[in-house]
Amino acid sequence: MVEYKNQHYVPQFYFRLFSKDNRTINLFNLKNKKIIQNAKISNLCSKDYFYSYDGELEGIFSGLEGQFSSALNKLVQKIDYTNLSSDKKHFVLSFLCFQHRRTLQEREKMVGLCENLIKIVLEKYLKTKGYTKEYAPTPVVDERNLHTFQMLVSLFEPILIGDLAPLFLLNKTENKFIFSDAPVIFHNTFFNKLKNMGTCGCANKGLQIFCPVDPNIMLVLYDPNLYKMQNSYISTIEIFNSRDIDSLNSLQMLSCLDNVFFSNNSLDYIKDLFEYNKNNIIKKEYQYREIKANTRSGRKEVIHHFQPNIPYNLKLSFLKINPIKETPDIRDKKRMAFFGKLINNKINL
Repeated sequence: MVEYKNQHYVPQFYFRLFSKDNRTINLFNLKNKKIIQNAKISNLCSKDYFYSYDGELEGIFSGLEGQFSSALNKLVQKIDYTNLSSDKKHFVLSFLCFQHRRTLQEREKMVGLCENLIKIVLEKYLKTKGYTKEYAPTPVVDERNLHTFQMLVSLFEPILIGDLAPLFLLNKTENKFIFSDAPVIFHNTFFNKLKNMGTCGCANKGLQIFCPVDPNIMLVLYDPNLYKMQNSYISTIEIFNSRDIDSLNSLQMLSCLDNVFFSNNSLDYIKDLFEYNKNNIIKKEYQYREIKANTRSGRKEVIHHFQPNIPYNLKLSFLKINPIKETPDIRDKKRMAFFGKLINNKINL
């Protein structure tokens, strides 16, 4: 039997933050509309040889998870991001970026994007040679290597989100936080209505990151230039308004691939939450369009690809949008330039 055969894309330590017995948790499957109680954590959000057949990558990721787990546990104990050690802060940010990229949903989106882009390029090339698109071969993408590269890049992305303001949400309502098979959510309430571009990248203005860390605590990072809290000097907010919890749990349900997970919520609450959101649940995939753009060699036709925003108008009583005019852009161009140089040097692009 190969060690690390069963490879997780949501780590077991994260499930245990929500589990009553450290071994099981309840789940709701959106496709079958079925609740499974006391599902074994060891069998959830995993596939045989998801990353590699030799188990080497899973072994490396397990080492990272030890650091992530230690940082998140310290975060939950202190409920204080500001006073964490620099190492712990780094691993919290690394967890958010890495976990956001490592899921099955992210793999499927990236593979679909690459297959479509390859197909478009092949068809355009064949057209120049007098052939129709029917002659284009079916693209074959190495999904493991593609996904591994994506996760490797994510380990440098804390550079891009280090300017976001941290906020802890303490849930004081009867309904607890749930999480999904894509638990770290990148959202953008400020620019959410834009249709022809993505605004949820690490460097985008208006970015918000939502990550529940146990049934009663959620970590939020947000762009302080575009959002204001009730009191800008407070980094922890107690939530007594059940509508806020419903909104945040809805975001988890709308962002997931297959399942949401919970421990303390009533079964009726989960079913009602699904009924409320079911018409807005869509397949998550990259979109692309051909546009004219300025390039180093002049103005040319390029393929613009982007991840559409989740079609959800997130409303939270404690968070207000800054009433200013802004255009969707990079928050900090110097950070972005440094990140680009670092990636080029480290990964030899």
